Amino acid sequence: MTPGVFDVVPVHQMRGEDDAETKLLKDMCIEAKQYLESFHWCQSAAPRYWGGGVGKVFAIFLFEVDGRTPDIDQWLWVIVGDIPRLYLVVDQCKSPAQAFRVYMELMEAWVALARQGKTSRKLPPVGVEPTPEWADALAGRLQIIRETIAPFINGMDDSATR
Repeated sequence: MTPGVFDVVPVHQMRGEDDAETKLLKDMCIEAKQYLESFHWCQSAAPRYWGGGVGKVFAIFLFEVDGRTPDIDQWLWVIVGDIPRLYLVVDQCKSPAQAFRVYMELMEAWVALARQGKTSRKLPPVGVEPTPEWADALAGRLQIIRETIAPFINGMDDSATR
């Protein structure tokens, strides 16, 4: 296990509510791996841990990364689902609950700017133009995730959804 990370489950022990959801989560893990490996700096990425989620909607994984140069972080969180994909460094987040909070904060900041037709280089790309329409669409998804997915993130407590 990577030092200082907690509330994760080895990927091979990942289980959804039933076999169908477990299959969806496994597919999401493959999507997360492909996402990381699409970056030029990533030689390969191995899914090691699952932080929770709901199949086809939202999931958090922790990957061990083999970077093309020594300055690439060895461990990265990857968030995938029916939302913009994102990776986060472990330095920022020591648990899935913290990764969830950081993800939501970044996406909500994007929504706020996109409602004004703006974006910032300090925010991750979301794959669409920053328009009020896209902002509203993402805001709706984020609200659903905040209300329904948070209980399925390992280590999540009530304060994480506020």
